Amino acid sequence: MSHIIFNVFCVVLVLLVSYLLGCFNGSVVISHFIIKDDVRSHGSGNAGLTNFYRTYGAKYALLVIALDMGKTVVAGLIGGYLFWFLRQDWTLGLLLAGIGCELGHMFPAFYGFKGGKGILCGGTLALCNFAKLIFLDGILPPVAAVVCLTLLCTVILSQLIGGLLPVIAEKLKMDPAVMASPLITTIVDTTTLLVYFNIARTLLKI
Repeated sequence: MSHIIFNVFCVVLVLLVSYLLGCFNGSVVISHFIIKDDVRSHGSGNAGLTNFYRTYGAKYALLVIALDMGKTVVAGLIGGYLFWFLRQDWTLGLLLAGIGCELGHMFPAFYGFKGGKGILCGGTLALCNFAKLIFLDGILPPVAAVVCLTLLCTVILSQLIGGLLPVIAEKLKMDPAVMASPLITTIVDTTTLLVYFNIARTLLKI
């Protein structure tokens, strides 16, 4: 029983630490501390990279990319090393940390739970997992690419579908609430499976 409680504690700890890291939104941090402005007061009002780039240009956007990628890598290393030490399961720690960091980036407690879309964090997580599969697990690059590209596509699809369905419902004079989370999750899961099989068929020639 104590072993189960300890494992649950470790999962919660990784999720919490990575969530807090994710809350440091690169766009907000750079615009506030370096540019002395707030990106959320411009353009779409979103704290994502796209709105930041449109507002301040590529020069500062590179700093945002470095910060957002860096926090994802740090979160992944913390989760990976902790679970490798406890269970010799780097992948589980990496994925848990990635989930926490992604949630922190999209719903930061520091900024009223209004953050970015999380695509850059998801892409960084996919790259970290790709490197781990090749260099630590000895997985062949095509197989590792299938896993990581599917992960990246899942992040992008979830953002697109979650954002488009309520808009489509409103255009069709339907209640946007109809497009609830279970429906979005079902569509994302189904689409991800199709993406996975097509990527596997293309890269692995099966």
